Formats: sequence, structure tokens, C-alpha cells
Amino acid sequence: MGLTLEDLEPCKQLVYSFSRAGIAPCGKVKLPLTIGTTPKQTTIMATFIVVDVKSPYNMMLGRLAFYDLRAISSVYHLSIKFPTMAGISYFLGNQEKPHKCYNASLSLAKKTSSIGMASEGTKNKTSSVAMALVGRESPLPQKLKR
Repeated sequence: MGLTLEDLEPCKQLVYSFSRAGIAPCGKVKLPLTIGTTPKQTTIMATFIVVDVKSPYNMMLGRLAFYDLRAISSVYHLSIKFPTMAGISYFLGNQEKPHKCYNASLSLAKKTSSIGMASEGTKNKTSSVAMALVGRESPLPQKLKR
């Protein structure tokens, strides 16, 4: 994408990991997010909070982005549906790929922590940048019009 740290706006909002640890972000950037495949696709402007952590995820889709996409998710069916100008579109999840990715990230974390312990204070510089999507910045409307 060609973005640099100078392209990020300051962001004081902490991002919380699954272990509930607060992570200070590098900044935030507003980018177009397109989901779906032609002709059934839609695009919104989404705010991405950039954090410098090791993560098995490239990005995480937040509740406000789901709201802006008018999307619904089914954990049971591993699917997300959303309306487009050409009709309803969806994408399906896959248990096998995330499971392999998660296991690979765990083994990488074990290797990294053992390397860090063996190097006695040498800083590991192989952290990847993950993006967490938080959606739009404006608050939700008080009442939805029917």
C-alpha cells in the first residue's frame, strides 16, 4: 500500500488483546474497505488502528464496521452476509486455515521467546504490524429509522 508511519494520525485509544492487555497503537488511518466480489461487493471508509504486535491476524473487523456494512454474522455457520447494490453477498469462513495459522503463531511465539531468553536482553526486531479495524468514528444514531 505504500503507507509509512508518517501517514498515521495520532491515536490515544488503547487496543485490548484477547488477554485483556492494553496495547498502545502506532496511530490510525482511514482507508476504503471493499468486501465481496464483483458484482456483489460494497465499499466503506473504515478507520484502521495500527498496532505493532505479533498476531495471527492481518486485521480484525469491528462492530461499527459491521454496522456500516449492514452485515450480519453467524458464528455457527462461519459466514457473514451483507447487502450490495447487486443483491445479498456473503463469504464463508474456514476452520482449517485459521487453526493452522494459530498453531503456527504459537510455535513462532515459543521460538521467539526462547531466542529472546537465550540472547539475554537482545531485542527481537521481527515483530509484524497488525491492523485492527474499529469502524467509523462517528457515534451510532440514537434511533434507527424504519
